[in-house]
Amino acid sequence: MTHHRTSRRAARLLGLGVVVLGTLALCGCGQSGPERILVHGKVTFAGGPPPADGIIFFAPLKPAEGLTARPGRARFAKGDGAFAVTSVQPGDGLVPGTYR
Repeated sequence: MTHHRTSRRAARLLGLGVVVLGTLALCGCGQSGPERILVHGKVTFAGGPPPADGIIFFAPLKPAEGLTARPGRARFAKGDGAFAVTSVQPGDGLVPGTYR
């Protein structure tokens, strides 16, 4: 039973990663430095709300060409699972690139 839950959780996290990477791949940089891309969504567990509050971490694997990698994080609540990613200021998003 534990392996099955772990597999479902890994599949959900992989799906979230694909969405984030797809969003970042479509974005570019602004004139005054790297533009941060707003990243937000909803965490679910087995189609329902998460059982507890939590944090999602976005570890940079490869920044877009010419940009500096910067990690991000997002808090979500068990009530609705909604999150918005922060890298410097609350809800400012991520620098374009590839994240895990």
